[in-house]
Amino acid sequence: KLACFTQTKSYDVYIAKEPNVFEAMALVHSRVRRVTFGIPDRGMGGLGGAASSSSVDGGVTGIHSLPGTNHHYRAFRFDTSRLQSGGEKIDEMEKHLV
Repeated sequence: KLACFTQTKSYDVYIAKEPNVFEAMALVHSRVRRVTFGIPDRGMGGLGGAASSSSVDGGVTGIHSLPGTNHHYRAFRFDTSRLQSGGEKIDEMEKHLV
C-alpha cells in the first residue's frame, strides 16, 4: 500500500502562476518531483515569491524545502519577461491573474 504514495514522485507540475502556501503544501503531500512556474506570487507565494518575517532563511517562504517535512520537491521559475501572448506582455497579464 505504501507504493501508491511513492509512485507520484515521478510527476512534474507546470503552472503559470506560483502556487500559494496552501497549494505548495498540497504538492508536498502529493509527493511531486518538480514544480515549474512562471509568474511569482509576491503576496502568498509558497515557493519563494512571498516574504515571511518568521522565516529562518532571510524572509523567503519555501514550503517545498521545509526541514521538518518528510518530502521535498524542486521548484523552478521560468523567465516570462521575453514571452508574449497576443501582443500583450506576460508581465502585463500578471495583474489580471487571481
